[in-house]
Amino acid sequence: MRAIRYLPFTLCVPLLLAGQSVGVTGRVLHRGERPRPLANQWALLYEIHPGLGEGAPADSAPTDAAGRYRLTLSRRDAAALYYVVTTYQGVEYFSEALPLQGAARIDVAPLAVYDTTSGGPAMRVERRLITVLGSGELDSRTVLDIVEVSNPGSRTRVAQDSLSPVWTMVLPAGAREWEATTADLTPEAMRLRGDTVRMFAPIWPGAPLRISHRYAVTGPTLHIPVDQWMGELGLLLEDTMATVSGSGPSLQALGVRDSEGRRLGAYRGGPLDAGSAVRVAFSRAPLTAARLMPYVVGAVALALAAGLWVALRRGVTAAA
Repeated sequence: MRAIRYLPFTLCVPLLLAGQSVGVTGRVLHRGERPRPLANQWALLYEIHPGLGEGAPADSAPTDAAGRYRLTLSRRDAAALYYVVTTYQGVEYFSEALPLQGAARIDVAPLAVYDTTSGGPAMRVERRLITVLGSGELDSRTVLDIVEVSNPGSRTRVAQDSLSPVWTMVLPAGAREWEATTADLTPEAMRLRGDTVRMFAPIWPGAPLRISHRYAVTGPTLHIPVDQWMGELGLLLEDTMATVSGSGPSLQALGVRDSEGRRLGAYRGGPLDAGSAVRVAFSRAPLTAARLMPYVVGAVALALAAGLWVALRRGVTAAA
């Protein structure tokens, strides 16, 4: 099964001198119950051009008995990012972006690979950050939801088939216009079925896998379901007058933060057990001109009706 994580394009590599070769060395290690070097494992040096889709290998070589590889980048591209990638049991594992600037040789941190399984212990939600943009009792709001999921097992978790996701999470009731956004995996790795997000990307042990998605909600309250253990929950609310409540550990108010021209009320709490309740009650929207318009139209209509009634009464009196 091919891994469908995105390589992290957001990292920035300074300008490099084109035409200067770089030697790249490192090791591939098999982790798990019996850690060992992995011999005869192909390592590829990938060149990625951000914004242009997938990259192409610049060099490749098999590992020796100690799991070591030696690669050469004969010509560096100042606009490209470089990674070492290896594939084991159908899953791709990759390094951090290589800091090649000004270097003639670089030794990469060991690449760890794992056996795969479709079973094992439940995934863990280490952190979740929910940002709610917009305010008002009835106005539609946009929810940006970022979740870090980790694998506590000793093997890489993969989906057994297209009907058996690696991990799931329930969305708030009434969520609509759901869309997966770019994080550590492609949007195609996440699917929505009913009110449940289903993820099919491999998750290997170690650093958490980050997913991100967004959706819209309406109504005066937002109920956030906690359907599994959660290490930490953070909330950022553009409606700074909203109130946060629920069962389980309370969320601590951290004050108002400025972010990209928006003022956001910040809250943080955890860990939260499955079944905990988190409720956000939004304040009433300020009476802007747009929100006052129905009342203005109603007042004008009442004034016209009253004037017409007076005129008709005068007409009847005069006729009498």
